[in-house]
This record gives sequence, structure tokens and C-alpha cells, in this order.
Amino acid sequence: MRRLALLAVAAVAFVAPSLAKAGPMTFREVELGDCKKSCSTILLGEGEIVMSTERAFRSAIRRAGRGTPVLLHSPGGNVAGSLLLGVAFRETGTTVGVAPGGACYSACAYALLGGVNRKVLTGAQFGVHEFITIGRKPGKKLTAADRREDAETLALLREYAQAMGVNPELISLAAKTKHSNIRVLSQKELRRMRVVN
Repeated sequence: MRRLALLAVAAVAFVAPSLAKAGPMTFREVELGDCKKSCSTILLGEGEIVMSTERAFRSAIRRAGRGTPVLLHSPGGNVAGSLLLGVAFRETGTTVGVAPGGACYSACAYALLGGVNRKVLTGAQFGVHEFITIGRKPGKKLTAADRREDAETLALLREYAQAMGVNPELISLAAKTKHSNIRVLSQKELRRMRVVN
């Protein structure tokens, strides 16, 4: 965990300043330090999480080597893709963080929860809001089927959070935050909900 913190501080220069025009997430190896003497490698995951992001991560971690830490900078993306990425992080024993100057918003939050060790460093932001179902128009009156689908999704997200060692209260907080907003958690809240460990 401490190693990730030190690496993340050095990686600030590699984090994109804006999330507004993010394309699909890609992973690239970033070497930190003077590699003539000693350096470390991280994987920097930047962009929107899509259904194929998990495969992109698995390919990148094979090249970089198991145990390579990952830093995320993402506006979010597809919830199902984020859960798949989180499971891939857990299966590969990956340490995951958000570097200073970086952000992990919306669905990215679920991916980060999969990290075996998780850190949101000073100057980084971790934010949540309610999910929206693709194809559902904002303001449209929900049908009974819509409400059942939403309840099932919330139950799945709570179960996932709990399985990752995170307080399911995080999911309730997200559900209470309108999709047009982002609820950025403080370091105290991150610790209390066990988002960071």
C-alpha cells in the first residue's frame, strides 16, 4: 500500500487533467524513477470503462507482470463493465488506487472496490451517484418492471461491495445522489466505508 502511495505521487504528471472527452479506458505502463538506477512500473488506466475494459486490463497485466499496481483516472462508464474489471483486479491480486490529481467517478468506483489494496491519495477524488439504465429517458415515469430491475441492480451492487470488504452503505449513498451530480467522498468517509484499506 505504501509503495502505491509513493508511486502515485510520482505519477501525477501522467494523469490527464480532464475527464470531459474520455474515450474507452486503456492501460499503459508508466515507469517511475531513474531506470538507470532503480525504477518501478505502474499501469495507468485512463478513460471510460466499457464492457471490453476487463480484457484490456488482463492483457496489460500479463505484459506488465502480476503485482504491478494500477492507478485509475476515469469518469465512469458501464456498470457491468466496471464490475467485471473489479473482479479481474481481485482475481489478479492487484493493488488499485487513484493518484493525486486523478478521479474515479461513477461506475469507476465499483471497479476500484475490486482492488486487494485500495487507496485514494490526497488530491484525488472518488465520487459516486445513482446508476441509470441504458435507454431509459430521464424524467420518464418508472414502471413496476423498472423499479424491480433497479432494486435487483442495487441488491447486486450491495452484494458485490460486501464481497469486496466494503460497507454496502456506499451503494445506498450512491443511490441517493442524483445522476446529474457526483458525491465526492472525504478521506474520513472513505475509511469509514472501507473503500480504502
